[in-house]
Amino acid sequence: MKTAVSQWIINLTVIAILGALVDILLPNSSFRKYSSFLFGLVILIMFLQPVLKLMGQTQDFDAFIYQRAATQNAETASFQSSQLEKGQKQQLEKVYQKNLEKDMADQLESATDWDPVSVQVTFSGTRGEPDLSQLERIDVSAEQKGQTVSIDPVTIETGKESGNLQKDAEGVPEIKRLLSERYGIEKDRVYVNGN
Repeated sequence: MKTAVSQWIINLTVIAILGALVDILLPNSSFRKYSSFLFGLVILIMFLQPVLKLMGQTQDFDAFIYQRAATQNAETASFQSSQLEKGQKQQLEKVYQKNLEKDMADQLESATDWDPVSVQVTFSGTRGEPDLSQLERIDVSAEQKGQTVSIDPVTIETGKESGNLQKDAEGVPEIKRLLSERYGIEKDRVYVNGN
């Protein structure tokens, strides 16, 4: 009994000294309060251990601690698994979107006399989750093959009403019709920026 009490006092002293050293070594940060809490909890458990041994409750207490640790590990594994699954899903969505955009660009190049510079697809969705089966809009930036771009001189006249006349370039309705038929999206949700 004497050796058990002396061993218990030595263990308490070692833990208390170790806790004090860690508190001294840690700078004033948020970790300091957590280390103080942890060492306080260990000292409290060490104080309770002889009392629990006398009452015969140590096995239940140890089993409870192991059970809680196992539950915590299972919850951590489940959380990490869900995060990994979410990351993989986002990666898959990006790959699908890029492949769809490339496929659209290739189809437009072969079916029209336009040379798509880029195709951008936007999916509809709810609560931040894109629905890959529902296209919200398609943006196409293209120019006709063999066409050179010329810039007209800019003149600014005062007193005249500015009329922003914008008409579809030749072939834009063809691009809208082609994408609308192949991908089941209304023509007014296909936007073409053609030169």
